[in-house]
Amino acid sequence: MEPDYEILPLSVREELRSWINSGHTPNAFLRACLRNDLIEGSRRAPIEGGSTLLFIVASWLAHYAPQGSYGSARVFSDWPMFLRAQARLINAEQNKA
Repeated sequence: MEPDYEILPLSVREELRSWINSGHTPNAFLRACLRNDLIEGSRRAPIEGGSTLLFIVASWLAHYAPQGSYGSARVFSDWPMFLRAQARLINAEQNKA
């Protein structure tokens, strides 16, 4: 099931979609959020409305993002590898058919 990206602010929507679907590295603010580094996230957040954005992103990750796509520095570094492995498996299955 596709996460509900429409509830995210436009400023982060496409970067989070790209991260979750393709493993493309997002901006420094989102990287901090995805690593569960809320102190760094608050430093990297926009000055105007940053605390609200941090709360929205953290809440969205907890409720909508696929497990394994966020949570720690290690999980952050493993996600793109997981997506590549998943794509290889899908391709192998399709080539069998």
